[in-house]
Amino acid sequence: MSKQDTKQAPPVDVNGEVADIKSLLLAPADLPTKIVELDGIGPVTVRGLTRDETIQVAEHDRGGIAGTEARMLTIGMVDPAITYQQALEMIKSRVGGEIMELTEAISELSGFGEDTRKSAMSQFLG
Repeated sequence: MSKQDTKQAPPVDVNGEVADIKSLLLAPADLPTKIVELDGIGPVTVRGLTRDETIQVAEHDRGGIAGTEARMLTIGMVDPAITYQQALEMIKSRVGGEIMELTEAISELSGFGEDTRKSAMSQFLG
């Protein structure tokens, strides 16, 4: 396919004006959300993470994997929103499948597929 075939219309801003690419890149992203229906509990709304938030989760080393997951849940859960301490309590008291449903949804919304998650986990675990 030639470059000509892939050319798209220039992006426009909220006023319908041709947008400056740099301005678009620097503007806050409209983060995607998803409702995860947990059996026996109900709906939980999660959102994708920005790149900065993803780095914060990766650099967060308190508590090993539980700490990393707690940080992801603290940032990615929209409704209900929870604190880091509440996320740790949830990890200790709930079955792993529920936590995985939430963290997988957050990862997917953040642009990380299954292969990326597996690779990151294997690097984290050594």
